[in-house]
Amino acid sequence: MQGRRDDVHLARLLYVVSGLVVLVTEWLLPSDTNRAAIAAFGAAAIVVGLLVPILPWDRWPDRSLLLLTVTGQTMIGMAGLVVPGATQRYVVLYAVSYLFVGLTQAPGTAFKVVPLTLGTYAIGTGFSSATAWFDFLLVVVVAVLIAETLARTIARQHRAEATVRELLESNRELSRSNSVQDATRSLSAAMTRTLGTDLVAVLLQDEDDPNRYVEVSDNETLVGYGPMVVNIAVEQTGVAVAVRSGEIVFVPDAMNSAIPSRRLVEATGLVSGLYIPLMGHQRCLGAIVAGWRHPVASLDALDRQAIEVLSAEAGQVVERLQESARLAWEADSEPLTGLANRRSFTRALAASRPADAVVMIDLDGFKAVNDRYGHSIGDEVLLAMGDCLRRSSRNGDCVSRFGGDEFAVVLREGGEPAVQALLERLALAWRETDPLVAYSAGFAVRLEGEDPQRTLERADEALYVVKKGVDPVLVIE
Repeated sequence: MQGRRDDVHLARLLYVVSGLVVLVTEWLLPSDTNRAAIAAFGAAAIVVGLLVPILPWDRWPDRSLLLLTVTGQTMIGMAGLVVPGATQRYVVLYAVSYLFVGLTQAPGTAFKVVPLTLGTYAIGTGFSSATAWFDFLLVVVVAVLIAETLARTIARQHRAEATVRELLESNRELSRSNSVQDATRSLSAAMTRTLGTDLVAVLLQDEDDPNRYVEVSDNETLVGYGPMVVNIAVEQTGVAVAVRSGEIVFVPDAMNSAIPSRRLVEATGLVSGLYIPLMGHQRCLGAIVAGWRHPVASLDALDRQAIEVLSAEAGQVVERLQESARLAWEADSEPLTGLANRRSFTRALAASRPADAVVMIDLDGFKAVNDRYGHSIGDEVLLAMGDCLRRSSRNGDCVSRFGGDEFAVVLREGGEPAVQALLERLALAWRETDPLVAYSAGFAVRLEGEDPQRTLERADEALYVVKKGVDPVLVIE
């Protein structure tokens, strides 16, 4: 809106200045010239300039400002009809009108104004001498070239400013991310806004396999393809090239290039593609795969710089969030099994509600395994139980290693039926491991108004009863 007001003020200035030029220079005209008529045109230009800010330009499209160019050039042509020779004498004012077009309109507009210029000049001069027309056309050519140069320069400046604003906003969004998922979602949206891409996917390196990169972005641009998984040890596609070289890879013609995978091109309609390494401080964290469903011949310097800035910021944010997640996991997890530790269990217990349950599980004869086979085999038994519990529990349940050979689970909702379902799944999973030991389990369902610590005590008492053989039903052989 500020830009529109500036354009209106510029139009007012040019009209007023042009009118003053006409008024000041009328005394230079030959004595037989109708100076009063020329002065009237000068005064009219000043009046138009003063009236310009009054019109509701903010309600009209940008091209409505061309009305001022049409009005100005028409006035120059009409002056020649009233006062023969006036149009030729003030031909420089055509150049002023093109200056306004170059400063306010999109590139290419000046060329569209040329027919108007030729028409009004012809009206004002008739078919004057060839020399006069040659001089006039020279002025028009120079004016159009200057106007187009200005328009293109201003368009590039506006685009650069818009890109910088977009990058600043994208960086602010990234910096506010609380998780890797939030960061990749913001990154995908920023790539789409900045480059106008039709599809974006963010892949991060698999912690368990450094050659494997898995899509973590939450978007719907790859409908028909599904989450991307790339193994760079066997797939020499764009992701592999980008992460190994650390350089941006642009593919203008995806259909005839060996860089994008055929499945990606066919499933998504990719026409032009872009592979961007996501760099952390010390290593490549993953890659951004972006693309268009229409041809993009090249990336200009501004686009490339925007991509580099955006990916660098995103890489640092993702690396920070990964490190934070790792530290949080280490703080809340038991090192050997990766299950929740005692502190995490205590929090889950405190947050439990009536109908939630606590299950205590203890390995029978575990000390004998350590004594006979050694602690490494004992660790394998603990790992096996941790894996079975993890697979047998539901999302939202807290599975923890309570201490030593004892495990504890806080089940969310479901009461005793949920506990029995868990124990049945656990029994089946444990038998499949060909275990060296059996285990015992006891549980308690939290009652209305009961303190969570009391629920834990009742579950522990139930486990004690089972291990003493009072209730052999819960003994898992």
